[in-house]
Amino acid sequence: MVEEIANKFEGAITKGFINILILSILEKSPSHGYKIKKEIEERTLGIWVPPDSSIYTSLKKMTDEGLIKYKEESEGERIRKVYKLSLKGRTILRILLKRHKRIKKALDSLILSVLDKDELETLIFTFNDTQYMLPTNFALDNLSKDMAKNDKIKYLEHQKIQYSHVITLLENIIENINITLSNIEQNKD
Repeated sequence: MVEEIANKFEGAITKGFINILILSILEKSPSHGYKIKKEIEERTLGIWVPPDSSIYTSLKKMTDEGLIKYKEESEGERIRKVYKLSLKGRTILRILLKRHKRIKKALDSLILSVLDKDELETLIFTFNDTQYMLPTNFALDNLSKDMAKNDKIKYLEHQKIQYSHVITLLENIIENINITLSNIEQNKD
């Protein structure tokens, strides 16, 4: 019973992200429905495998709204619809990504509010009264026993990228400090 409720909540969350995932995949290159589904599965390290019905319902709706276009291409005896992001779709994707950052910030805040002190110390650092949340290893901690070797490798590669972004942020902060120090020192003459 508890697992069913959790599954419903998870389903609602993932359903809300399918459009942004499809648009972001099509921003990289045109693709057909099955390939989009596989890309979502790969990008989420197999954690989320959207049903075909969700993919094709979203593709139809976004086509009707002018966010994507398609052309039919033959592949052997099969005819496939190859979807491509429209200019309107690209604009919508930019808006959704900005909103996603805002939503993620709110969710991060929520997560921070329910963690205990030990968990918090491993996840955040503070600079200039702003807290930055480090990438977590929750998924690996919770799923590692069930993950295949290749999935673990992909996940760790993803973690490496996330931590690289944190390093870049810290390097930018240090650069700003150096500029401020230099300006202060030059005014002391």
